[in-house]
Amino acid sequence: MQVLRSTPNLVDELRQIFVAVSDRTKKLYQHPAGEMGLWTPLKVGAAYTREELLAGIGVGYEFQGQAPGGVREGVKYCEYTNTEALLVTLVKSKADYSPNTLYRDFALTPTLFHWESQSNAGPHTKAGMRYLKEDSNIALFTREHKKDALGEGAAYTFAGPAHLVEAKGSRPMQITWELDHPLPPDLYMSARAVAS
Repeated sequence: MQVLRSTPNLVDELRQIFVAVSDRTKKLYQHPAGEMGLWTPLKVGAAYTREELLAGIGVGYEFQGQAPGGVREGVKYCEYTNTEALLVTLVKSKADYSPNTLYRDFALTPTLFHWESQSNAGPHTKAGMRYLKEDSNIALFTREHKKDALGEGAAYTFAGPAHLVEAKGSRPMQITWELDHPLPPDLYMSARAVAS
């Protein structure tokens, strides 16, 4: 501390850096828009493990229903918060996925996302009807690859709340979602690249 006190220029420079980093972080990670922003601790643009994001949408709240760690599917509905978490891996390997689960999920624009439901979902199934209802909370989470650089399960980035634009087909349904928040540029580039 003595060294810092004796060099006011260094202290001023450090203060400016801290302010700049703090401002940048506030812009990168924001509360979700709409109703979801009132109750979830999750921040748009932040990365979460499967267990963290499921707890963040209310799975396991007050020890009701399934525990967050017990979920392995790419979608999970939480009745307590009326929220459907869509967990998307953008780059899918035939070694890790069956032909029935090689869904085509990709960004159309920074705010439009094409998503395919599980192969058992159609407009008249329970899950399909939730996707089509306007009062359902849809939370989109994406990751580029299934594994991270250490071979562990890669974290998902919270893209934020999504709203139905268009749905067609069945088993799987092809759905276009509009995001409340634009995808960050790096995530958009990854999510757009898999479209081709």
